[in-house]
Amino acid sequence: MEEWEKVCTIALNKIFTYNPEGARDLVEQAGSAAKVFEFLGDKLPKTTNNQENKKEVATTDKLLEEAYKELEWARQNDIELLFAYDKEGDYPERLLMCNDFPLLLYKRGNLTLNQSKVLGIVGTRRATSYGKSILDKIVEEVSDTIPGTAIVSGLAYGIDIEAHLAAMKYKLPTFAILGCAPDKVYPASHSSHAKKIISQGALVTEFPRKSEGYKINFLRRNRIIAGLCDAIIMVESGIKGGSTITASLAMGYNREVFAVPGRVTDSMSQGCNYLISENRASIFTSVKKIAEVIGWGYQSHSSEPEQKELFGQNSTEKEKILLALESNDGLDIGSLVSLTGISASNLLGHLLELELDGKIASLPGKRYSVFK
Repeated sequence: MEEWEKVCTIALNKIFTYNPEGARDLVEQAGSAAKVFEFLGDKLPKTTNNQENKKEVATTDKLLEEAYKELEWARQNDIELLFAYDKEGDYPERLLMCNDFPLLLYKRGNLTLNQSKVLGIVGTRRATSYGKSILDKIVEEVSDTIPGTAIVSGLAYGIDIEAHLAAMKYKLPTFAILGCAPDKVYPASHSSHAKKIISQGALVTEFPRKSEGYKINFLRRNRIIAGLCDAIIMVESGIKGGSTITASLAMGYNREVFAVPGRVTDSMSQGCNYLISENRASIFTSVKKIAEVIGWGYQSHSSEPEQKELFGQNSTEKEKILLALESNDGLDIGSLVSLTGISASNLLGHLLELELDGKIASLPGKRYSVFK
């Protein structure tokens, strides 16, 4: 891409930071970002006496000057600019498949975003010890069975930062998607982690230099996380939150979405259990199952004991009930319906059979438990 086209693209990105579709419409209608500004120049001659036009031209000239400075600043600070319309560039191909991809991305780090396998991991900022433990096991299994898979998250407190740390721990590439300017890290307390991420992956943002850290920025960066991935795992989440938004966006992009089930009484598992019960996410059972669903190849460790899956795709309904009760002792009918997705009528029949087989026991309050 020519230098002037890059400058004009940077300028348009500044104008349309929160409306990338509008910027892309202009570029596609005009033929290029440079022609968008040529059109403005034709319509607003500098010789006019109209004060309003003079002001608009001056504003345009200043914007282009600032865009040129931004390009030079990025080069001086080892920040790579990835332009959506640069055919010879390294803009992430997965993101181009999304209808709201930005005109450009800022990237700190030498690793390409076009990895062959990319897995997103998102969740609550208030991660529990259970969530952190499950996450570590997931990333360890990714490293063992699908080595080289890139882990993408948002550098936030809780599950996000734990995902990045686990990726680095198990020698996997990791990308942190920021909701702030490329020369900033939020939260600031993760600055030391960010430096390590740059060496093992990249920091990525669509927001220009000097951008303010508005709340909407962190909501918008969720679509970048979703768009960069082949699949997303939601580890822990309340009913509402950024991770559930990311999961919804991923569904809209036709990405595979998995959720880790938890106790029905745990507030930080409510979001995951809800998505599973509504068939908006598949139950996470193992990384191997994710690989099979997506069509990724994986390494088989036949000498190792087979991993026990929580809810295998080929599990019978009775097995699902038993596994649910093993993870959540003393569940009632409603909770079992929500967690397993089995209809109440079928569930009652299975419970009776399991009780007669001596595998479960009925408890006061119409609750059920497995025999230990």
